[in-house]
Amino acid sequence: MASKQWSPYEKVGKFTVDQLEAFNAIRRKEGRKPIEEVIVCNGKHLYNSRCVKDGYSIDEVIEQVKIAFEVATQVEKTRGWATTLRNPGTRTDSEGHVIRDEIAFECNENHLRASLYSVIPRGDGRGPGAKR
Repeated sequence: MASKQWSPYEKVGKFTVDQLEAFNAIRRKEGRKPIEEVIVCNGKHLYNSRCVKDGYSIDEVIEQVKIAFEVATQVEKTRGWATTLRNPGTRTDSEGHVIRDEIAFECNENHLRASLYSVIPRGDGRGPGAKR
């Protein structure tokens, strides 16, 4: 990312059957094609927003993604463009913050694989641009 070179999209996981059905139910309501179960990521936005702007380490971001995928089960449409997986519960981080994890995906009509766009650890006291 620091070299400003293009980074390819890589397969990083798959949706569960329930998650995929929930995503595609939202897309059906919007008259859009269903997405595939495969999730891809190139990490550009994730790195720029979480590491560069918010000051998380790469290891912290990877941990946030892992935790969010393990526990996030609610599929929701937000802000008109992103579809998210949200944790219906909370967790407490090492600094005592109560966090609700969320993963945002981009899905477009030409590429029917969801792209992991960002992970959002809501409640950690580090809102947008709040570097440590």
